Amino acid sequence: MAYGHHPTPIKSKLIGTVNYLQVHKIPFFKSDVFRNFRVSSTRGKAILERQQDRRHPEIETRGRKKLINPEQILAIEQILWTYGFQARQLTW
Repeated sequence: MAYGHHPTPIKSKLIGTVNYLQVHKIPFFKSDVFRNFRVSSTRGKAILERQQDRRHPEIETRGRKKLINPEQILAIEQILWTYGFQARQLTW
């Protein structure tokens, strides 16, 4: 418990456990949950306060660039819904 960094799976388990106990109104002490996951109370409180994803769903820069944009996907879906499965042979 001396170091401050904990891997994401530990953080997720900690957040999930606390959320589950709170939603189901099960009485618990956060210090017991922190001890179970081998997290100091200071780090545990910081993890629970900062419950945010590290990635932003709309501004994701990792990975391969998109080949077609969302508008083109909607146009393709509209053609498939309008003309059926035979429209799949269109070459764009």
